[in-house]
Amino acid sequence: MNIYIDESGVLGDRNKFFIIGAIIVKDNIKIKKIIKKNIQSINKQKNKKIEEIHTCTLTFPQKQKILNELGKSNCFEYVYIRVLNNKINKSIKKNIYYNYFITQLLKKICFSAKDNINIIMDQYDIKTTSIDSLENYLQTTAYLKWKLENKISLQHKNSKDVKGIQVSDIITNTVWGRYNYEKTNLYNIIKHTIRYSIFY
Repeated sequence: MNIYIDESGVLGDRNKFFIIGAIIVKDNIKIKKIIKKNIQSINKQKNKKIEEIHTCTLTFPQKQKILNELGKSNCFEYVYIRVLNNKINKSIKKNIYYNYFITQLLKKICFSAKDNINIIMDQYDIKTTSIDSLENYLQTTAYLKWKLENKISLQHKNSKDVKGIQVSDIITNTVWGRYNYEKTNLYNIIKHTIRYSIFY
């Protein structure tokens, strides 16, 4: 099982909410085709070529088109945790919060997984933790507390090379906009893909 995680916002920042989201992929080939096709389409319209789908570089119509295609694809499920930033104690290191939130987000998935779990994150996006710290925390919790037997691994990769991270990026940013700015147009396109959400 492949799970792609991304974040939107800044933990403990002035924005009201911080979001960590993850897609659980059912069809990697379909995801790759959708993202590749949209990159090609955008590059036909722009002088400067893009190598990946990144939300901050997209226009509203481009986001809408990609989300519509993803929403109809039935090739993934989405989960997220919404963090109220004013609950964050700034005297506590962010990586402690981050490890806890990701572990809580993945708990239900881990219990229902029939296969080994491979978690993939953007190597440039995660600023608040290290791969070793998070992987150790996840494995300790899963094996000793939850008594799981599935192998759990964590990888940091360049999002340019991983279409699943790009999908997680655009959906997590959409959820972030839904809560921080009450923008529901794009959110409504993909809300049926949400398997569950956690509010902290």
